[in-house]
Amino acid sequence: MNKWLKYSLFAFGTFAILAIAGVFLLVSRLMPGYEVADGTVYFRSFNNMNWKVERREVKKADSVSIRKIGGSGGLYGKDDSFVFFEEIWIKDADAESFHVLDWRRNFSCDKNWVYWQSIRLSDDPDHFEILQGGYSRDRNYVYHASSAIEGADPDSFVVTSETMGRGRDANREYNLGRPVE
Repeated sequence: MNKWLKYSLFAFGTFAILAIAGVFLLVSRLMPGYEVADGTVYFRSFNNMNWKVERREVKKADSVSIRKIGGSGGLYGKDDSFVFFEEIWIKDADAESFHVLDWRRNFSCDKNWVYWQSIRLSDDPDHFEILQGGYSRDRNYVYHASSAIEGADPDSFVVTSETMGRGRDANREYNLGRPVE
């Protein structure tokens, strides 16, 4: 192999390794997560509106024991005492039993409650089911995002169009969680 070809292959290999490392570093900085600086815990996220990484203080978080929760896309964290959705403390969540059900749809639960983001949604985690189109249900209610749908029947409710947010039960049709008249 001639000298020029050896140099070219070496240069290309070096460039490829540096490019991959650079992409990895860039992506890791853009991913949401928790970081500690000077004893203060921050939630870091990328703001798509202004193309900027933002850091917001996570009040109540312990800088020694804070960690992201696995399978949460970096959106949920906990320390030895508290649970957080981004920088928001999930009041009264049980840190020991807390886990993420579906981070893309922002559902999580502990032994007592199901949460949507940081909002208590259902007190029936054993019977909670995530549906499509923003809907979910337990034994007593059908929900759309963070709200119970008044009068909806959880036993007969089905999603009829997951992309359009439509559903129906034995009594009526719903669009984005609202009854269609």
